[in-house]
Amino acid sequence: FGLPPLTPRLITCIPRIDETSRFQSMLRKLDHRRQEEWTRVKAELAVAVPAYPRFKKLKGRLSGLFGVRLGDGFRAHLRPADDGVWLAVEVGSHTAMGHD
Repeated sequence: FGLPPLTPRLITCIPRIDETSRFQSMLRKLDHRRQEEWTRVKAELAVAVPAYPRFKKLKGRLSGLFGVRLGDGFRAHLRPADDGVWLAVEVGSHTAMGHD
């Protein structure tokens, strides 16, 4: 029909997440509890992606990123990279991360 092929993407799990240096710096500034939450969520993502709204594709100025809730209003932003690898790019409170 001359139409480009559709390539729907279903994200079932994220087995490999690399942390950017910015992410690591932001994470080190958070208290130990938040760091443990990130470790737990990262392990959970390797098995299965949580349902919306805990994991969602972001819009607006955050377009291209996905957000995952850590707990108590804290979030991490992830971006798909190459070969199934994802990058953790930001982590922080709901407000600090630019969410309304």
